[in-house]
Amino acid sequence: MTQRNLRIGVDVGGTNTDGVILDPTRSSEPGRGIIAWHKVATTTNPSEGINNAITAMFKESKIQPDDVASVTIGTTHFINAVVEMDRARLAKVAIMRLCGPFSRGVPPCVDWPPQLQRLMMAYQCFVVGGLEVDGSLISDIDEDQIRKEAEIIKEKGIKSIVVNGIFSPVDVVYRQEERAAEIIEQVHPDADIVISKDFANLGFLERENAAILNASILSFARKTIAEFTLAISQLHLKCPVFITQNDGTILLASQASKLPIRTFSSGPTNSMRGAAFLTQNEIKEAMMVVDVGGTTTDVGLLLANGFPRQAAAFSEVSGVRTNFSYPDVRSIGLGGGSIVRKHADGSMTIGPDSLGYQLPQRAIVFGGNTTTATDYTVLADPSSGIGDRSLVLKAGLDEDLARFKSLIKKMLERAIDTMKTSADNTPVLLVGGGAVFDELIGASKVVKPQWSGVANAIGAATARVSGVVDTIESTERKTTSEVMGEISKRAIQKAVDNGASEDTVQVVEMDHLPLQLSLPLCQS
Repeated sequence: MTQRNLRIGVDVGGTNTDGVILDPTRSSEPGRGIIAWHKVATTTNPSEGINNAITAMFKESKIQPDDVASVTIGTTHFINAVVEMDRARLAKVAIMRLCGPFSRGVPPCVDWPPQLQRLMMAYQCFVVGGLEVDGSLISDIDEDQIRKEAEIIKEKGIKSIVVNGIFSPVDVVYRQEERAAEIIEQVHPDADIVISKDFANLGFLERENAAILNASILSFARKTIAEFTLAISQLHLKCPVFITQNDGTILLASQASKLPIRTFSSGPTNSMRGAAFLTQNEIKEAMMVVDVGGTTTDVGLLLANGFPRQAAAFSEVSGVRTNFSYPDVRSIGLGGGSIVRKHADGSMTIGPDSLGYQLPQRAIVFGGNTTTATDYTVLADPSSGIGDRSLVLKAGLDEDLARFKSLIKKMLERAIDTMKTSADNTPVLLVGGGAVFDELIGASKVVKPQWSGVANAIGAATARVSGVVDTIESTERKTTSEVMGEISKRAIQKAVDNGASEDTVQVVEMDHLPLQLSLPLCQS
């Protein structure tokens, strides 16, 4: 029987689709166990790019499909649909709150960007239900009331529905959201029903926002992930397919098709996890990772444990506040496809607009007539092997090369400075397609490791299984330390239940927030 050891990682970006085949048993070797890698242009149908990248790697390395243990894919397609407010990919949503008399003064989507609010929100209703902070009932749900609202939603032709109950993440007894979803399904069996507790933590409006975004993208995500898995099966790969999450861990493709919002920021996270893998045993401290992609440059802090620093309290997705796990990343409009312009006053600007996947057709280095950052990168590095360098020389860009380098350096230094939490210099890792700078202000050293051009795909291939627990606990009879220890054990067990080997599990993040109120400990 063939021993399955190899992992395939694929990262589908807006401009390029990167792939890598990796043997994890050889990760300590100088080559990090990387057997093959390939970069292709992202196609309109992303599954074609995945197929092209993996096919090229199989041909190059003589690897057989039976040697592959898993395929892990990272993609920015879902968040791009939200950012671009694409009506073809986003569905109208109905929101049902289990709240009784509470929260009615702050309706769903109250602080959303107006255009996105009009695009997504189609109907809202408030029904009895919800819990107090200690898990006791505000009131139980009214099945007849829920059926009546479900009939209205069905008549309006809305097929994406969010159910959000007050303090639902602590509801393990009454299961109000689950019961409401079952009732709605009986009335409207064709609907996609999303319950808020599956997507985020405590924080009523932020959790509701996350659920609405997920519900709107759900149909498109299901179709896209089905295309991913079809592309893998057409390559005769008989192994599980995973999708990377925002926190650098993985979901089965079948789970990701139900929880696409958990993959929204997997692109930058993959790059940071890939950077951690490439520099293992070399850098043991927190470091800044600068990922220069085709459209944007993402800057994030990689902690000493090898995982990205997460956003504090809440995160924003296209102007919408959410509170699910999300990396603290700053993105600027600088990438290989960024358009470079010279102005009448002699100044130069880079981006923020980009050629994206049209780079191979329109950039000067490929025979086009649009000046891009890639053209200057090829000019600066004769060994890059990208396009035809003679075309760039003929265009006379060399006279502006020094100005281009200076401008990019300032843009990167400004982005790095905004992500630092102290005045101390921090190691900086350059990954993606960025030019190499020996020095950057704010950096103790600048490193561009081997294979950095496909760090995102490496991060996907090396992503791990996780377990997360979010709960409210009383410290009346136990110390905070004792409670945190018990919760850690539950999180470890959850990771094991999700497929992790127990001896490899480590706790990478712990937070606790005291609730400033007195819970009723007795009743008379």
